[in-house]
Amino acid sequence: MATTWALASLLLSSTEPQVAQRGFFANWDSATWLVTASFVVKTVSTMYLLQALDSMQKNIGEAVAVIVIYASQVLLPSVDKAFDLSVFLLAVMVVGSVKAYLC
Repeated sequence: MATTWALASLLLSSTEPQVAQRGFFANWDSATWLVTASFVVKTVSTMYLLQALDSMQKNIGEAVAVIVIYASQVLLPSVDKAFDLSVFLLAVMVVGSVKAYLC
């Protein structure tokens, strides 16, 4: 299904005149490449976790990743996001709940 979707998207994008003239990646900037790289790393690491761990441990990993992403958004000066204790505590509660279920 994913291969068919990718091929159909590539075929449809090649019919666009600007894409045919300038290329598919012509308007990609560093932020676009950074997001693409982060999704590739996330996908590869998730596939490794699925192979090595059971589903509950994978869910703990995903929840911890959400906490790390939230912390990086709060700490990075380029992102305008203030710390919200309730959001942070909800994420920690999810990790704690899954961990308590495992024990």
